[in-house]
Amino acid sequence: MTLFPSPEPATTAFVLKPPNPFYAVEGKNFTLKWDYTLDGSLSAVQFSNFTGAGDDPIGSRVGPGKISIAQKYEARFRAQAERTRAELTILAVQLSDEATYKLSVVSSRATFIWDSVRVIVHCKY
Repeated sequence: MTLFPSPEPATTAFVLKPPNPFYAVEGKNFTLKWDYTLDGSLSAVQFSNFTGAGDDPIGSRVGPGKISIAQKYEARFRAQAERTRAELTILAVQLSDEATYKLSVVSSRATFIWDSVRVIVHCKY
């Protein structure tokens, strides 16, 4: 006789995504946040600028923690990923930051999810 139901197996999926499109105001900091579930632990994560020609990596990391940012983005971009959440912050957003940003997450069981968000920058005046 089973007194407690068996736990549901975890799946790798997004449970919360930023609005798409996401509107930012020039000169202000903003953060894109994703919440997810994983079937295992966080194996790898990458943020990129998603262009028609492919991905331009902003930063990546193996495992959870602060994400190493590519040199051309390191002055104004910050990112981190934990077991259930990833965040990408742009400091003092500029009109040139208007783009599509992509998050890719891989679990320790080799399941892969990704999401992209179009950021539209409004002039502060």
